Amino acid sequence: MRGNALTGAGYLVRGASLLTRPKLRLFVLVPLAVNILIFSAVIWWGVSWLSDWLDAIMAAVPDWLGFLEWLLWPLVGLLVTLTTGYLFTAVAIVIASPFNNLLAEKVEEMVTGREVAFIIRKMRERIQDPEVADILVPKIDDYPLFAKRPPLDHGYLECYDRDDVHLVDIRDEGEPIVEITEKGIRTTKSEYEFDIIVLATGFSAYTGALEAFPIRGVSGQTLAEKWQETSKSIMGVVVADFPNMFVITGPQAPFANLPTSIEQNAIWITNCIRKMESEGYDVCRPKPEAEEEWSKHVAEVHNATLMNEGDKVHSWMMGANLESKPPRVLIYFGGANNYYDKLDESANEGFPELEFEKRAG
Repeated sequence: MRGNALTGAGYLVRGASLLTRPKLRLFVLVPLAVNILIFSAVIWWGVSWLSDWLDAIMAAVPDWLGFLEWLLWPLVGLLVTLTTGYLFTAVAIVIASPFNNLLAEKVEEMVTGREVAFIIRKMRERIQDPEVADILVPKIDDYPLFAKRPPLDHGYLECYDRDDVHLVDIRDEGEPIVEITEKGIRTTKSEYEFDIIVLATGFSAYTGALEAFPIRGVSGQTLAEKWQETSKSIMGVVVADFPNMFVITGPQAPFANLPTSIEQNAIWITNCIRKMESEGYDVCRPKPEAEEEWSKHVAEVHNATLMNEGDKVHSWMMGANLESKPPRVLIYFGGANNYYDKLDESANEGFPELEFEKRAG
């Protein structure tokens, strides 16, 4: 991220504050010292030159107009201030500019780490329009790296430089959407006409498709009602209060290669059904205590990652993109290998997370 150049009077103020940071001191001292010298020299030169000019004027006027000297000095002071401010800022830009990129990079590395500074710099290099980059590229104080997923893509950022693409920032600091009109979308600043509007945000990750089914558990609750506050499950394959219901990569399943996770889930479910058929069980009831234990484990792992900051940046990976629900832990970040081991361990031990039942008759 590149901030505004630290130059002129602003450099004096912000530079002085940065002197207290040992790792930044070297990158501030040289341009700051040069700026102060220029500032002092310009003031001395301006006052001396204007003083001589004023003395020459007063020497040419009659004595009875001597009071003009007291009127002209405030004007001289104002002129010196304006001249100094303009020249100082103009020259300071030239003096400080070689240090600005170095300073910006050092600030990034110090505040967020070298990796974050690298990712931010590489993202900006791919976007030609600086204004577009300001919208797309996170700032160093927005959120920690991986609180949101960095774009791992081919050509995504470059698309925004195309002539037929126009990016509009609808966040509060940009131009929020006011309404959908007959012709398109009206924001607080403009109106945009469209033939088609594609709504590609607001999805309910990991739970939305399941909540759409009007299935009710033993208690009478639907999945949507059960998951209103927290989306708990047992390893993302079964849900307490919903007997004989199996889920594939549901909430609190791992963040991993999905085809592999689907396969492992299917193996666990197949083995469970095979056990029920071979032993004559009709019902398998996920145990609430097992659900609490798994959810607690998932939360503990999640809290140890930067993804736990996702609720602050509207991350869909915590369901924080929805206003209708509070953020929650949706994903297991303990590693796919550990997760698969737990599935195997559960099957080998006879599925202790479940309570099996035979119906009479």
